[in-house]
Amino acid sequence: MRIGRASRAAIAFVALAAAIIVIFPAASAAPRMPWPDLTPTTAERRLIDAAQKGEFANFSAGGKTANDPATGATWGAERTVRAEIIYALAMGANPNWLVNPKGVQVEGARITGALDLQAATVRCPIDLRRCYVEQPINLRAASIPWITLAGSRVPRLMADGMRTQFSIFLDEGFVATDGVSLSQARIDGNLECDDSTFDGGGIALNAEGLTVSGDIQMRDRFVAKGSLRILSAHVGGNVNLYAGTFDNPGRIAINADGITVGGDMRMLGGFESRGAVSMVGAKLGGDLNCIGGKFNNPDGVALNADVTAIEGNVLLTDGFAAHGAVTMIDARVRGDLICSKAVFHSPKGDAFSMVRANIGGTLFFKDFARAPIGVVNFSYSQVGLLDDDAGAWPTPGSLMVEGFIYNGLAGNTPTAQARLDWLSRMPRGYFRPQPYEQTVRVLRQMGYQDEARKVAIAEQHAIRRSGQLGPAGAAWNWFLYVTIGYGYIPWLSLVWIAAFIALGTIVFSYADRWGLMEPSAEWMYLDARYERPAPNSLPHQYPHFRSFIFSLDSFLPFVELHQKTYWRLHERRRPDRRYLYCSLYFALHTIAGWILTGIAIAGVTGLVKGE
Repeated sequence: MRIGRASRAAIAFVALAAAIIVIFPAASAAPRMPWPDLTPTTAERRLIDAAQKGEFANFSAGGKTANDPATGATWGAERTVRAEIIYALAMGANPNWLVNPKGVQVEGARITGALDLQAATVRCPIDLRRCYVEQPINLRAASIPWITLAGSRVPRLMADGMRTQFSIFLDEGFVATDGVSLSQARIDGNLECDDSTFDGGGIALNAEGLTVSGDIQMRDRFVAKGSLRILSAHVGGNVNLYAGTFDNPGRIAINADGITVGGDMRMLGGFESRGAVSMVGAKLGGDLNCIGGKFNNPDGVALNADVTAIEGNVLLTDGFAAHGAVTMIDARVRGDLICSKAVFHSPKGDAFSMVRANIGGTLFFKDFARAPIGVVNFSYSQVGLLDDDAGAWPTPGSLMVEGFIYNGLAGNTPTAQARLDWLSRMPRGYFRPQPYEQTVRVLRQMGYQDEARKVAIAEQHAIRRSGQLGPAGAAWNWFLYVTIGYGYIPWLSLVWIAAFIALGTIVFSYADRWGLMEPSAEWMYLDARYERPAPNSLPHQYPHFRSFIFSLDSFLPFVELHQKTYWRLHERRRPDRRYLYCSLYFALHTIAGWILTGIAIAGVTGLVKGE
């Protein structure tokens, strides 16, 4: 019984081993097809032959209209190539189809089927020029030397996470009717998109996180219909968007938030956006160049450059026009910020705002064809120099400059009147002393002391008009102005002093004529026969009355000229108008002397000067 079971097990094992030995070699020897059996058509055989020779397979025929990829759906079999053939050539799937290192090069063909190279390592370049591609091209996570779709028309290019060893060419009339996706892709060269159209409805190009070692080129009639998303991209060279149209009205036309650019970001020379351009947090190694650019987002922000760090200059000049707000809040610019020959139009809010910005060079705000429409807000920003002119100032009530710091004024010789006209554009009832004090400080540093004094006086006027002082404070403010010019014109007090002394001389002279002045020494009245000694009866040692000296002695405190001590107004028992008037004036004269003398001293020493 035991022997039988062992025998059966041994027999089964031997049979299984024999089957494996026989079947496995047969399976190993069976031919493995790299791709379903593809029998090339005549057109495809031309492509295979051209690929072996390193030449273009050119299927163009007829005139320009006949070769327009927009009509590619009507191209016949003689111009039709299946995507599977291109795949097999690019991947080396058929050992009998040798491919030259120049790669697969096709021109003027209609490509049917899906060219799906997702996650593939493509051995050679793919160059499809002026072709009509029926289905989306999938290059997600693919690795390829380079790809050219110049002049071709595709439904969609999906190349998220793709890696190339050279540039991508989506130019020369390239059209993507359902957008292009290059998020997280890496291009060791340029992204060339000149004279192309990305029509994605909502998103024309999604290149979030894209890395390009060279330039991004979207120039010369480039059109994006929908949002261009290049946020958080890294570009080693320049981003050239000039002479292009970016159309996404009422939404974000270009989203470049967080982009890092080694060179310039250029939106100039025919650039036009219909929708917001946002580059919040961008870092530029060169310039932000918007010379002649048109930015249109009337109901919102046209250009948002908040929190940007720009190593070069910002150029909003020579035809630059923004219909909508331009904001540079918390921006840092190492060079100059040039706003000249420009248009800022945003009647519903800020036309130009650079709150808390820091400009290392000069802020040029001048030579405008018309004044900005909307608020110009420089609050709490700092610039090296300010170069502006009246033509660039906004309408009264539309200038915000609280906390604005500038180290000097460039351009024409600054005048107090010009700077005060500028400050008068601040909102009424929104008085802040800092803008005046900043202007005074700069004018003094530049050596314009008289102009600085005029602005300082105007500041005190503005304080009084603002209503912040109250009735008593406003009265004292006015008094300081008329007496010593707020301390900036201390000699003005001497005019008042001289006027009071002259008036006192006249009043006390008449008082003497009217018999109202009498000696004040008691020993003169020991003889009761005399009520008031006649001048010729005074002892020779007694000082004679001198109205000018008496006025001076009565007016100036801490001064003894021996008139106020020896002479006084004669007190009348019966009411006497002359005595009443003279006594009232004497009290006023004395009080004014104390006040004006004290004010004069304070003005000369700077105790009340608004510095």
